[in-house]
Amino acid sequence: MRRSTMRVLLCCIAFVAVTTPTHAGDYEKAWEALHKNDKVHAYELFRKVLKSDPAHKQNAYAALVLLESYDGHGDAFLGKYPSPFSVITDLNPYTYALWFTDGMLGPYGIKEGKELENLNTVLTDPRFNGSLHAAAKYYKGLHYLRAGQYTASAGLYSQIGALNNWQFVGSFDNISGSGFNKDYGPLKEPNKGKGFTSYNNTRIDWFTPSITDNAGWMFVGTLFPAASSVGYAQTFVNSPVEQDAILCLGGNGSLKAWVNDKLLIAQEDELATELDKFNVRVHLKKGYNRVLIQIGFTNPGSNFIVRLTDDKYEPLKGISTSGKVETYAVDNSTDTPELLPHFAEAYFKKQAEKYPNDPIYAILLAKVYNRNQQFDKSKDALFKFFEKNPGDPLLAYQYLECLSSRYDRTDISALVELLKQTDPDNTLVMQGHESELEDEKKWADALELVNRLEAREGQSVWTISKKMFLHANLQHVDSMVTLLKKAYEVYPDELDIVMGMYAYNQKMVRNPAEAMRILEKYAAGHNNTKIQEQLAEDYFQQNEPEKGLAALHNIIQTAPYELYVYSPLISHFFASQQYDSAIHYLEIEHSISPYNSSPLGTIATCYLQKGDKAKALDYYKQALALYAGGTTYREKIRELENKPDVFSYFPKMDYYAAINKDLKAPQDTAKSYYYIFDDENVVLYAEGASEQVTNTAIYINKKDAIEQWKEISIPYNSTYSDLTIIKAEVVKANGTKISAETYDNDIVFTRLEPGDVIYYNYKVSNYGIGRLGREYWDKFYFQASVPSKLARYSLMVAAPLSINYVMKNADDVKPVESDHEDFHMYTWEMKNVPAFKDEPYSPSLGDIGKVLHVSTVKSWDVIAEWYSDVTRQQSKENFDVLKTLQQIFPNGEANKLSNDEKAKKIYNFIEQNISYSSVAFRQGAYIPQRASKTLNTRLGDCKDVSTLFVSLARKVGLDANLVLVSTRRNGQQSMVLPSMEFNHCIARFRDGDNYRYLELTDNQLPYNALPQNDVGAQILNIPFNYDTKESISLLKPANKNDVSLNRQTKVQVGATDLKVKTILTVTGELASGMRSRFADKDEEEMRQALQQSAASHFKNPVSLDSFDVANLDNLDDSVSIGTAYSVKNEVIGVGDINMIKPPYMDVIATSDVFSNEPRQYPFTYWLYENTDHYTSQIEMELPAGKVFDQVPSDVKASFRDMKYELTYQRVAPGKLIINRRFLTNIIDDIPASEVGQMKDFFNLIVNAEQKYISFK
Repeated sequence: MRRSTMRVLLCCIAFVAVTTPTHAGDYEKAWEALHKNDKVHAYELFRKVLKSDPAHKQNAYAALVLLESYDGHGDAFLGKYPSPFSVITDLNPYTYALWFTDGMLGPYGIKEGKELENLNTVLTDPRFNGSLHAAAKYYKGLHYLRAGQYTASAGLYSQIGALNNWQFVGSFDNISGSGFNKDYGPLKEPNKGKGFTSYNNTRIDWFTPSITDNAGWMFVGTLFPAASSVGYAQTFVNSPVEQDAILCLGGNGSLKAWVNDKLLIAQEDELATELDKFNVRVHLKKGYNRVLIQIGFTNPGSNFIVRLTDDKYEPLKGISTSGKVETYAVDNSTDTPELLPHFAEAYFKKQAEKYPNDPIYAILLAKVYNRNQQFDKSKDALFKFFEKNPGDPLLAYQYLECLSSRYDRTDISALVELLKQTDPDNTLVMQGHESELEDEKKWADALELVNRLEAREGQSVWTISKKMFLHANLQHVDSMVTLLKKAYEVYPDELDIVMGMYAYNQKMVRNPAEAMRILEKYAAGHNNTKIQEQLAEDYFQQNEPEKGLAALHNIIQTAPYELYVYSPLISHFFASQQYDSAIHYLEIEHSISPYNSSPLGTIATCYLQKGDKAKALDYYKQALALYAGGTTYREKIRELENKPDVFSYFPKMDYYAAINKDLKAPQDTAKSYYYIFDDENVVLYAEGASEQVTNTAIYINKKDAIEQWKEISIPYNSTYSDLTIIKAEVVKANGTKISAETYDNDIVFTRLEPGDVIYYNYKVSNYGIGRLGREYWDKFYFQASVPSKLARYSLMVAAPLSINYVMKNADDVKPVESDHEDFHMYTWEMKNVPAFKDEPYSPSLGDIGKVLHVSTVKSWDVIAEWYSDVTRQQSKENFDVLKTLQQIFPNGEANKLSNDEKAKKIYNFIEQNISYSSVAFRQGAYIPQRASKTLNTRLGDCKDVSTLFVSLARKVGLDANLVLVSTRRNGQQSMVLPSMEFNHCIARFRDGDNYRYLELTDNQLPYNALPQNDVGAQILNIPFNYDTKESISLLKPANKNDVSLNRQTKVQVGATDLKVKTILTVTGELASGMRSRFADKDEEEMRQALQQSAASHFKNPVSLDSFDVANLDNLDDSVSIGTAYSVKNEVIGVGDINMIKPPYMDVIATSDVFSNEPRQYPFTYWLYENTDHYTSQIEMELPAGKVFDQVPSDVKASFRDMKYELTYQRVAPGKLIINRRFLTNIIDDIPASEVGQMKDFFNLIVNAEQKYISFK
């Protein structure tokens, strides 16, 4: 009876617990608590909802999964909460979103316990769709692979339904993602035989690797030997009947998919997705159907997976694949396939729209996007909640996961700092703080923090590992060892702890047997190449070669489709001189990746070691054919063919004899130094590489040359070139040689003094990739600012290459031509070349000197098309660009504005928010960073800010593009032949029938103004979508804002002093200069600067009375500065007559730039003058009773298109108005023949403005 009563009571309690309704809004209150950073209350409410609110329990469960993981308790989640599949009702989307969380499956690895139970449930439960079934099979297959259970792993992989039997062809050019829309040929040519041109300009063809990954994912990085590449894969699917199916595609890279030559999928963004990310309906013909995949990548780890499924995403039954080219019917239908929405994405988008105030749907939608690296979409999904609730730590952490480490580093840093402030006691935040203490080497503080965290949370792998590390740095060896032994006992499957225990036994206590036993125990249950390599090394050391070889073979078994797994075994055989065995595995590597030069080159070396020179030669030639940059291959080939060093064909010279001759009898020159010789020899190889050897000797004549030559840097491109400094030394007057100090490309000449010679000899081996990689261009200056006893440039060009050359300003210097083997040599030589005449404001040496230009590039069109391709992707719109546009043009404002108005608003935004920065490690030489990265970092160089403008401008309908610039200081003939020797980048856009050019690197330059260094510079237009021919030209915009200076001055003349009020208004680059000079000064600094400026115009004392400024703090077209000051003793008295000199203040002409010698070179006027228009008005008023006496006559003069006017107007006996106007042309140089006239013109102006005015 008592037992029966108790049973009834328990049932009643259970019934009450189940049926008692939750308080209204507990789920919403949980989120409100989180928004207020009240996690304790949030936990309580979410748990309450989980038990008693069926309508919200799956959302509460998801929130708890994320919250527990964020707080560092995720590994204990499944022990504290029920199985997700007993709570979640909408299984497929929630399982997909939470896939890698601790509440579901956790990260990839060997699974056990409830995570393994969950995995098996997804694997077998029919409630899950075929896509999740396939993902679970891959997951468990990897679980078996990590445990070394290869057969079980392969069995699951085969059930995924991924297409196999692929043929491949690649690599094709893909610099900066430029290859996505290029037609490289494989689409139209499925058959092997005709071949294609690869990224490094070699011939490639379709191939079938001997081994591929059996996991469904085709990893192509090994197959395509390029860090940045486009490749293709094809297979032929045999369908027993004509049927409809779904083509499912996923991968790491940019992807295209064709079926029967009809394009079905094209995803240009380079993403790392899950399987079945891009899905489209497809109609299979009976018989064979060609499936072609294009994959592009600029990062390692590229792969793809293709499945053909039914409507439930289960593998299509009855189909098979063939690795041979089969006959198929081309699909000529013209309809445009549409991607099917991803099931999880579609579900959470719908729920987010239905319940816009519930953050969980936005969070889970963001997690769906993040699984496929669609970070822009995930940020867009979550941003409004994060922006509204910045104090919510969970939202902040989830938004942090939406940020790309590649493009959003600045935002990531800001969010981490936010979490430190809002949730300082969070486990992840504290772990981050511990890492910072380590960086600062505050070992004791870090240990204290770890102990505090362990006391609160309990021991974990992280805490015990950190304590070991910190005790070691504190020299607490006993404590470290005690912790290590404890860690190994508790966590015997943790690799780092296993390796620590191994090192302890191997190195500290010298017990190799125990060390080996530890590795063997771990290897028995884990598949790990690092462990196998260490085991192999130990076995060989212990004279157990059979076990050592077995361990090396185990490495191969882990991933037999990757080349790196064969390297340890090959190295072993090579080191032990078992060359045939090494060759065997190298041939396997070659059969996997037949267009990789490395295995072939190593095979050649093996045959050379065996003494088989014929086979060595054959394999070296094969390797060189695949990699033109193989300098060693080329040298070995010449050696085996008994050919001389290719540089032996160049003109001979005894360099030391020439040096010694000058040491004994130096050249008589007033210059500080001179060139004894400057000799450059260049070889262009047919494969696309080049080598350059330079020999230079400089005689140090005077002490001031030491400062210039004591340190030099050899110019070279460290990405595509190898530099060898052969010699670098100081040759003393007595012939003693002192070796210079060298590091990388830097040379420091020590103990240098007048009468010494510095001599350096270096070799640069160049090898580029892509369309421009095969090209070569160069310039050689035969003339310098000092004399040259010998200047020589020799170029040896291999057939069938051709070279274009132009010798500027030395038409009489012709090349000596000769043939050597299959090379054609050109040699240009000049002896006793005088220094060019040093004249003020002369053009750049490139314009007036004797300069040789060489180039293999056929036209500027080639350069423009290439740069258009490699930069287009960088200006692509994304979340940050769109968000910025909303900021610049709120409420669709752009639709109401003209092109010019839209451009101006974008320009002003960039100038006010982005700072110019050019640092080598942040930017590459040619490729701009993504527009989004420039926005996030608020930093960019010229090509970055110009790309940002283009990105924003095109999104609001402007026809905008980049323009490459060789700035005016380089000269107007610095590039005579096509090359990429530009040093600047600007933007342009179409405004009606005209184009406007914008300089975006000067944050204080008004809109539509251009600096002088741009105007008249060489430019190359880069169309956004290249479809027309381009050529180099000079930038002479018709509609830029002129640079003007206007000064209005009032002078009140006293008995001896002057009271002056002047207003200076400047535009264009002058406005930028004024802002740069004054904008950041406080009032007192401004006063001092203006006082000094005013005083500079007078010889007598000046005191500033007052000042005012306008537009220093904005980007208006003009800047105005008004000043009032007094000048003491400026009135000169001679008897009854007084004299004053009008204060023009702004100098427009000087006479000290001219000499009496005949001018040889043009006068570069833009370097002298920076203003288009001067206008000045001076109003002079005398004291009462005084009248002007002698007033100079008006002056009007002109020279070329310069016009000068100086007029005087007496408006009253004691009041005079002086107007000065000067119009210039600062673009064009003045011919040397007209400099004398210019001198006269300037002298006239100088004399006119030196005249005094008298009054009495």
